[in-house]
Amino acid sequence: MGSWAYFSESRILPIKSVVIQGDYDRIDQIAVKKVLLPFLSQNNFLTIKTSQVREQLLQVPWVGSVSVSREWPGKLVVHLVERDVIARWNEGYVMGSDGTLFAVKTENTYRHLPLLRGPEGHQKLVWEQYKIMNQELASAGLKIAYLTLSPRQAWQAQLANGMVLVLGRTDTLSKIQRATRLYTSVIGSRGDEVDYVDLRYANAIAVRWKAERNNAL
Repeated sequence: MGSWAYFSESRILPIKSVVIQGDYDRIDQIAVKKVLLPFLSQNNFLTIKTSQVREQLLQVPWVGSVSVSREWPGKLVVHLVERDVIARWNEGYVMGSDGTLFAVKTENTYRHLPLLRGPEGHQKLVWEQYKIMNQELASAGLKIAYLTLSPRQAWQAQLANGMVLVLGRTDTLSKIQRATRLYTSVIGSRGDEVDYVDLRYANAIAVRWKAERNNAL
């Protein structure tokens, strides 16, 4: 939250101050002020178009929503709401709740979020699949940590317990349902011992245990 003042003695009913409100970490106040200054230099308290100010501020990175209002006799109040960050995307990006991507210098702050990978422009599709799959897996107490869509449109999920689900290109939901039934009826508490589960077969499921992988090395 911050505030700053803009003064002008030459105009009738000048905008004497601008107050910027809101709880946020990533919105750049300098960028916000650069948007506001042209409006302040060309308008007074009555002529400034708050809808135009709002539309311009929505173009600032990380700004999710904006309200702009006047307070008599000469104050402009701007309230900013930061975009939610819902996931990491590929390398060096995070995803907003509307699918917008933002480059970040370090991902350490976002390690608690799922990592989604996929071809350029597919982030909304991958996010929607993540939600669908996670909802189904939740019945078995499982959660996806990483979800990948390959350039050949094949899906693979790594769960929080380290188990990998190889899903292929079609019928991903039914395969997730099969994986859930397998986990609850067969794997159970031994989930952290499973290397991967291959669900690409129509009438079979292949399970590789970590002990088998280690013995093969």
